[in-house]
Amino acid sequence: MGVGLSQPKLQFWVLSRNRPVYLRQTLRSAVAQIQPWVQIIVSDNSDSDDAEHMVCSEFPEVTLVRRKPVLPALEHFKTILEQACADYITLFHDDDVLLDGYFTGLAQLLDNQPSAAAAVCDAKIIRGETFTEDLVVGASSAVRIFNTPSELLLPYLQFQRLGPAPFPAYMYRLEKIRGLSLNPEHGGKYADVSFLAEVVKRGSIVMHVAPLVAYRIHSANDNVSEHIGSRLRLLRYILRNTPWHPKSRPIQHFRFRYWSRWYRQQSNAGKHLRRVTVVRKFLVLFGLRLVFTKPGFWLRFFNRARK
Repeated sequence: MGVGLSQPKLQFWVLSRNRPVYLRQTLRSAVAQIQPWVQIIVSDNSDSDDAEHMVCSEFPEVTLVRRKPVLPALEHFKTILEQACADYITLFHDDDVLLDGYFTGLAQLLDNQPSAAAAVCDAKIIRGETFTEDLVVGASSAVRIFNTPSELLLPYLQFQRLGPAPFPAYMYRLEKIRGLSLNPEHGGKYADVSFLAEVVKRGSIVMHVAPLVAYRIHSANDNVSEHIGSRLRLLRYILRNTPWHPKSRPIQHFRFRYWSRWYRQQSNAGKHLRRVTVVRKFLVLFGLRLVFTKPGFWLRFFNRARK
């Protein structure tokens, strides 16, 4: 099928690849709150026909776009941005779920903030198949507005009370993001972070206080394994696009977080013996300094590590 409606107000794109069971949950949650001005589109980038058959047989109100041949992940993302034709768009993952009020809640934020480039919300966490009440961002009593890359990136870098919103929760004003895409030179597998920093350069990002999506954490998540090369590319991007320098607290917290995660994943220390030794020294020295100067850091560190 091709893209149907002439030009809806919102196109809700679901990026799908080989996960028809999760995709069914995603579509049920979206169809349950569909509005006349919303078009739900599955961009099926699967190797098999399972997802296509499921969508066509169970969700006649959903538009299916089948990608043949299968596109590389970054090309898939770029192609959707080029084909989108609505005022607002969402690029959703096929393993996450919408909660009540997503379409109306974020669209209203963008309606009320005509200069905003995007709106986003908090998310509840799904651990495997278990829905929890845990939040990705954390409690906030007021709408937050990010106006600069530094403001947006701080929750990604520094262990603070409020964390960063998950990438699939964003709703974009299409005219503000034309020409942007995920750039692997700006973060490798973490290029979604630099993408959002480029978005906020074009207009503010407004954050809804309520959790309007459920974000799934499972063994197949792309961020399960730490990739230091990608982290370093993202770090270089951040240092070029913010006032921070290598000794700034957010940068030091960021380094501590990704190196500690990498260190915990080393099951065979002999493979990277010299790096393990250097990283261990950095973690011990920096960790001791935080014990004496920022005792609240550790509570935030362990809370973030659980997510």
